[in-house]
Amino acid sequence: MLLSAIQSVFHSKLHPLYPKQEIDNVFKLVVDDLLNYSKIEIHQNLHKNILPETEKKMQIILERLANAEPIQYVLGRTEFYGLSISTDKRALIPRPETEILVDSVVKEHASKNNLNILDIGTGSGCIAIALAKSFPDCHITAIDNSKEALDLAQINAKLNTVEIDFIYDDILDPHADYALFDILISNPPYARNSEKQYMHKNILEFEPENALYVKDDDPLIFYRAIAGFGKKLLNPQGSIYLELNEFLGKEIEELYSISGYREIKLSKDLNQKYRYLTARK
Repeated sequence: MLLSAIQSVFHSKLHPLYPKQEIDNVFKLVVDDLLNYSKIEIHQNLHKNILPETEKKMQIILERLANAEPIQYVLGRTEFYGLSISTDKRALIPRPETEILVDSVVKEHASKNNLNILDIGTGSGCIAIALAKSFPDCHITAIDNSKEALDLAQINAKLNTVEIDFIYDDILDPHADYALFDILISNPPYARNSEKQYMHKNILEFEPENALYVKDDDPLIFYRAIAGFGKKLLNPQGSIYLELNEFLGKEIEELYSISGYREIKLSKDLNQKYRYLTARK
């Protein structure tokens, strides 16, 4: 079958789930994974016949995609901050919005050495690994309350040749012994249960609920816990970096103000939504 014909099948089967541009992006990722074609090479080879074994692999992938399984889980990997991260149902899929959170830390602390950093709710380990690559002389600790996610994070740390202390612990009820930290960073669960109705099937049916959702009657539960943790275990002048629910920025800003933090700042993502908060002890 011609590559162009396979592309048409992708659009036909995935049209009910995704807009055209997203299908194009998914098709590119699949072709890149199986044939190592760049975007230009895909265009150049659209009228080339694909080997039967490759076509069969594409069909298997397409069936999984048509069932709304995320492309990152189907391919088993994604890119995050220029790094390859293994992905599966054990942890939330790393997202471009979180790259901005990491980049803010990298830019603001570029000239510093020997930082002690804690990633809270590490999931796949993407944040901790990106920071470990960016600050090779720093000490990175990462915690999660999912042993399965920690297993995946450890695999990713080895794949990216970084040393990270992974700890099984729950920020809502921490029991481990910790040193003092210069930076706390977290992308905690923040989507309210009532917001599920607005989410795509590929999130609802495949990504781990405990990494995504909080109860409507206490949506700031993790931000409150991180604020209290930071008051105890942040060094003087230490900083907190958080990803937020776009609808709860003002409430989280007020929470950190009441908790005694200073230099509190809300920042926007690429869609001009307030998705990040930084604060200093």
